[in-house]
Amino acid sequence: MSTLEHPQPTPAALASVPEAEPQELSDEDAGALLALRDANPGSELPEVWRGAPSAGWPGLVTDPHDNAVLEIVLDGRALAVVPPDIGSLGRLTKLWLSNNGLRALPPEVERLQHLDSLWLGGNLLRSGTLPSAMTRLTALKKL
Repeated sequence: MSTLEHPQPTPAALASVPEAEPQELSDEDAGALLALRDANPGSELPEVWRGAPSAGWPGLVTDPHDNAVLEIVLDGRALAVVPPDIGSLGRLTKLWLSNNGLRALPPEVERLQHLDSLWLGGNLLRSGTLPSAMTRLTALKKL
């Protein structure tokens, strides 16, 4: 082996490395995510979000220190509904829901005071279907 090559770990060494445990979310964040999954039975969420909500669920980015949900990226997942519980994700900064079947957002989105990026293109939204409360999202930079 040349000095530039890195040794490959042996199967025994790989077997001794513990697998990372999915990190639990707060009850409030977990409840909001379960409500989103359960409100969309015809979407991909019931298939990809199984078991207890965790930081390892696809489409989520969480804070590495306390596992608060910071970002939800669920573009093209056949979502039809965003439940009011979404408003309880107090640390959410990014909500990307493009290319789904959404017709409206709940007024509770006004509680997402840290939200700076909201992508909704390619949905079934019409003029007047976004809550006027969204004008209170002062951190919002991208819509």
